[in-house]
Amino acid sequence: MIAKFVRFAVVALVVVLAFLYGAVRDHQGQWPANPIRRFEAEWRTPAERRIEIDNLGRLVAYPHKSDVACPAAGPRTAVILAIGQSNASNEAGERGKSHHGANIVSWFEGKCQIAESPLLGTSGERGESWTTLANKLIEAGAYDKVVIVPLAIGGTKVERWAPGGNLFAMLMQQLDKLTPTYQPTHIVWVQGEEDRSQGTDTAAYRQRFLGLVDGLRGKGLRAPIFVTRATFCEPDSPWVRENPVGIALDQMPDPTKGIYAGVDTDRLISAEDRMDGCHFGGRGVAIFTDAMKDVILAWDGANREQKGQ
Repeated sequence: MIAKFVRFAVVALVVVLAFLYGAVRDHQGQWPANPIRRFEAEWRTPAERRIEIDNLGRLVAYPHKSDVACPAAGPRTAVILAIGQSNASNEAGERGKSHHGANIVSWFEGKCQIAESPLLGTSGERGESWTTLANKLIEAGAYDKVVIVPLAIGGTKVERWAPGGNLFAMLMQQLDKLTPTYQPTHIVWVQGEEDRSQGTDTAAYRQRFLGLVDGLRGKGLRAPIFVTRATFCEPDSPWVRENPVGIALDQMPDPTKGIYAGVDTDRLISAEDRMDGCHFGGRGVAIFTDAMKDVILAWDGANREQKGQ
């Protein structure tokens, strides 16, 4: 009887630990989240089966998404390339929707859809910040149209985005499809939590990120690259601001390379503004998009002044 109880207790403990491990990895968008989500998609009802996730974890099909004509490129059209990990993907606690119809679209694989969370081309099935940011840019009078190019993947380290990494290859392939139609006007990098938790040192992070920058410039992209300070994730190992990845991100701005400071989410977005201590909740999205809008408007204004416009 005692032996049976012990066996039952051990099995129960293993199940609980597996559940907790899966829950933590899921909120970070890491294994086993993506395989589980793909497995779930196969068992959904016919109406739900249009949800598809590829082997990189990108959402590539979702119900009620329909293609629309992509807006014409021009000085009044912003093209925002969003890369990095989960806080740049569909992992936010609040969904966004275009308030301006087909004037705000999400681009993926050469096609456009009216922007509404979740966006195709990036991981996760929740909300995101980019549609809300696009609404704010139009409402500020900065642009008439916004094209969002979301290519972030949750739970990824910078080495996968550097030359030789599989996400660098994916990004280069997508840019080959994008650039005949659009040149990004702004590139936003939101990444660092995974590298901080895995102990990447400052020099290694910097070297890999600059390899990514060289790849972007090698594709002819001249847009400013805004580096978000994003290392805080409460469920991870104990966080301190002066961590190696945070130091690397602080040191990254270099106008000669077109790299500029973006939003300091470590400082601006507290654990209370994150739905799980890591990913932006509704208030976190509002704080991030207000700050990102101001960064873009300030850069645009300075750039116009420099050109004498």
